[in-house]
Parts: sequence; structure tokens; C-alpha cells
Amino acid sequence: MNNPQGQCLSIWPCLYSIHIPNTMKKLFFLIAGVSLIGLWYYSPTSPIVQHEVVEQYLQVEHFSYEQSQLSEQLDFWTKRLESQPSHSVYQQKLASLQAQYFRLSGEVRYLRLSDSLFLDLAKRFPNTVTHWQSLAQNAITGHEFAKADYYANQAFAIGEKRYQSSLIKVDILLERGHRYEALGLLNGLGNQYSFEYLTRQVKLQDELGQLDEAIHWMEKAVNRAKASGDSSLISWSLANLADMYGHQGKIQRSYTTFLQSLQFNPAELHALKGIAWIAFSHDKAPSLAKEIIEFLQSLKDIPANDLLLADIATYQQEFQQAEAYKKRFLDRAKQEVYGFLYTRPIAQLELDKGKLQENDVRTEAEIEQRAHPVSYALRAQYLHKLGAKEAAIQLLEEKVLGQTEEPEALYLAGMICRDSGHIKKAKTLLKAAHAAAFELGPIVETEIKEALRRL
Repeated sequence: MNNPQGQCLSIWPCLYSIHIPNTMKKLFFLIAGVSLIGLWYYSPTSPIVQHEVVEQYLQVEHFSYEQSQLSEQLDFWTKRLESQPSHSVYQQKLASLQAQYFRLSGEVRYLRLSDSLFLDLAKRFPNTVTHWQSLAQNAITGHEFAKADYYANQAFAIGEKRYQSSLIKVDILLERGHRYEALGLLNGLGNQYSFEYLTRQVKLQDELGQLDEAIHWMEKAVNRAKASGDSSLISWSLANLADMYGHQGKIQRSYTTFLQSLQFNPAELHALKGIAWIAFSHDKAPSLAKEIIEFLQSLKDIPANDLLLADIATYQQEFQQAEAYKKRFLDRAKQEVYGFLYTRPIAQLELDKGKLQENDVRTEAEIEQRAHPVSYALRAQYLHKLGAKEAAIQLLEEKVLGQTEEPEALYLAGMICRDSGHIKKAKTLLKAAHAAAFELGPIVETEIKEALRRL
């Protein structure tokens, strides 16, 4: 890795070989010193991601081993269930494996298959709390938060295993914007040392805008994972901690922690995606970022990757290719099988293109599922583009401003305020969004800089 400071210091020995009168020598060294300090201070940020380090993890073998093991288990339990279609233990085992396979592969049909089995189990055995808990967790995974809430309430009504039901309910409350209700529920739990409790505290503190406190809890969760000896859990925890270091602006530490995650589990794709984001957003190395994302796409072909590839292509000024990626994303993400998984990015992409017709329903549906400040910011953007500028501002004031630190919401609110003539408020919001430019990416960062320049 380049070291601008070290390069500057290496110049000094050659200066002593020049014969200069004493007075002139002092002046010369003063000017040279100031110049070199200036060069060091204004040197471009050195790249963090090193290709030779990352490429060892861009190997299909790491992923295929885990996938093949899971596939074998799926085949085994599928055959067992085929031999006895009403066997509840076989159903539950297969449904759990199908949900796990979706998380690994991104193939959404496995999530739907898992749902169908758990629904059958819940219908036949309505007083078994684990069936409702599993349905709630699947619904959270599929961004069907209203349905998840119903399932979690069914689990609570049974009265058993309330600790696990409470953790699931906290997840739902946080996604739906009910931070203080989640706080009350979490604080009322008995065991406040479990890994599951620690990770919910992370999410809660992050939602409350307390990033340093959230990181403190996540570091505790990492230690708890390490104590378990479960390499996959350790890897997952480290990858999430690395994400948070990035949000904190500690990009080098984020990168190092992602690498630590991969050392425990080379198939932790979230860590590789995080490294790709550092290459793109921090290093401004789009080719390296694209190489990593295309590798991930070859393993887990999900619509979300198309959006990132579109951003990379836009940054490289390959606009035709960017449009092709966006079209591919929309063609797939709008399929019924994906449900609400991509409602928000679909709406955002179409609003950016000026398409309003379907987004009245879409932005309302997003709020129904996830009444979070970011969802309201998206609805406000729709209203603004529709021409209802005062209604948009009113919605921001009621549901967004002062209720979230999410950079996406700050950016959307700032642009709406700018276009509506609320200049002072726009400046404040856009400056706050710009401080989180790493999270938003270089395309949005450029838009924010230009907006601030014109204000």
C-alpha cells in the first residue's frame, strides 16, 4: 500500500548533499519543509483494498463446499418427506433447511417453499409456538413485516418460549419504526447476556442514532460469538461489525475486520460485498469493485447486485450498460415471487426516472409494511415529484426529520427541501448526508456536492 508520508521523508537525505550558504540553507529547508508537509496533507487518500489479498477469497470452492453440504441435506429430507408427506418432524426440518438455503443462494423460491410447509404445520398444530416463530422469521426475511407482526402475535398468544418471541417482535418493531416500544420490550427481557439479546441492542442503538453505543454492543456480540467457537457465527458477527466501522468512518478498520471475517469463513459473502463497497466508495476503484460483485453474482444471482453494478457502470460513464443493469433489476425484482423484498429500491429507481404512475401504490405499500422514516422519506419524494410540495414537506416534518440518522433519508429530505425553497434546512440536511458519503456512494456524493455548491 502506498505511504505518502514515508515517501516524503525519503526525500530529505538527498537535500544534505547540496552545498548552500547557511542563511539560504535555513530558508531553503523552511520552504521545502512546508511544501512537503503540504504534499503529505493534500495527498489523495491511499487505496485500502488490496487485490492480491482479496483474490484468495474469490474462489468458488469456498462457497460450493457449503452449498453442496446444504444441498445434500435438502435432498435427504425431501426424500424422507416424500415417503411420509404428513410427518411433522420431516416437514419442520425441511422447511428450516429451505429457509437456510434461500439465505445462502438467494433463490427466493426456497423461501416460498419453506413458508408453505410452516403454514401447513401451523394450521395442523396451531398451539406449537415454534411454527409461528419460524413463519415470523421468514416474513422478516421477505420484508413482509405486517405479516411477521401477525405471526409474532400468534406466538405470544400461545405463551411459550416468550424470550424468543420477544426478540422476533423487537426485530419487527425496529423495522416498522417503533423504536421506543422495542426499547421497552428489550429492557424487560430476563437474559441480557445472550448473543441474540446483544445483536438486538445493536439494532436498537443504531436506530436511535447512537452509533458508538451500537458498536460497543456489537463488539460484545463478537466476543460472545468467539466464546461459542462457532466459526460461521464469528464470521457473521465480524462482517456486521466491519459494516458498522465503515459507518463510523473507520474504513481501514472496516476492511481489516472484513478480512478477519473471511478468515473464519471464506464463504461469508457479506464480507466480500463489504470489501467491494470499500473499493468502490472509498478507493474509487470501480474495476476492482466490479470484479468482486461479478464473482458474487456468479454464486448468488440476486437482483440487488444489479443495482450496485449499475452504480459502478454510471461512475465509469458507461451509461448504456448502467441502464441495462437497471432494466435487468426491474425485470426480476418486480416478479411476484419476490413479494415486498425490493419494493423500496424499485420505487426509488422509478421515481429517479420520473415514473409516478405505480409509485403511489408502491410507496404506500412500503409504509404499510415498514413505517420507518426512510419509507416516509421515499413517500415524500413521490409527493414532491407529483407537485404536492407542501404535503411532502409536511410529511418530512411529521415522520422523518429528527427521527432518523439514516443517510438515505437525510439525502432525500435535503433534496426535497432544496427544491421547495427551504434553503437553510436543505443545507443542514445535505451537509449531514455528505458526512456519510461513504455509505451513500460516489454517485450520490457527487449529487450532494453539486447541490451544496449551488445553494
